[in-house]
Amino acid sequence: MPDTGAPWNIPYVAGTDLVADWPTDSQTLAEAVASGLSDASRVKQFVSGSQATPVTITATSYTTTNLSASITPSSASNDIYVFVITNLFQKRDADSSVYTRITRDATQLVEYQSRLDGATSTNNQILTHPLNLLYIDSPATTSSVTYAVDGKLEYGFNNHQSKFHENGPGLILLMEVA
Repeated sequence: MPDTGAPWNIPYVAGTDLVADWPTDSQTLAEAVASGLSDASRVKQFVSGSQATPVTITATSYTTTNLSASITPSSASNDIYVFVITNLFQKRDADSSVYTRITRDATQLVEYQSRLDGATSTNNQILTHPLNLLYIDSPATTSSVTYAVDGKLEYGFNNHQSKFHENGPGLILLMEVA
């Protein structure tokens, strides 16, 4: 019997399976579905936040991108999966980086670097690219926590600029997993 491969490797009955095999195949399928549902029940809740308005970053200190969401874990032993899906516009006349961080209640959890090389004062490099981040957090609380995304520039030159959510809305997804 073939296997779907993901996410729970649930087998399915193919047209080439023999009718005589169906009772066995059906039992295998039922067991796989039950196992998959058991795994899926580990997800306790989803929360999302979005920001459709582009946010320009020109500072060398962290500035909010206005992308955040709050979640109240149902158990202090559960993890929170933080997914960030947005895009980043960078304009530079010298090599430099944009830094992005994920915070929990204003405390930095992780920092990412997006580097733009090859720029000079005469060629103004411009780059727009997806920015997709994942962080798994263990907040160890049942109180509400807020996750947010901030950005900053490596250098604060006049014509260095970054915009978050430039070509579409930014999205933050929080998933509580037991």
